Amino acid sequence: MSKKRVAYFYDHEVANYHYGENHPMKPHRLALTHNLVLNYGLWKKMNVYKLRKSTYEELLRYHTQDYIDFLQR
Repeated sequence: MSKKRVAYFYDHEVANYHYGENHPMKPHRLALTHNLVLNYGLWKKMNVYKLRKSTYEELLRYHTQDYIDFLQR
């Protein structure tokens, strides 16, 4: 049986985005988590992937067109 690895997705630009005052995700949390992963060497035990922007068609697989249009406005 092979060991399972954690998948880690990160892009430094994500930590610069403000999700809104009442949103639980805060940019400093993302940056802090990433620094911990790097400094403790955890990335060596993970499959690390850099994020890419989803296409409009990919977003439609998980969200309604009305929701995507709302976010674009």
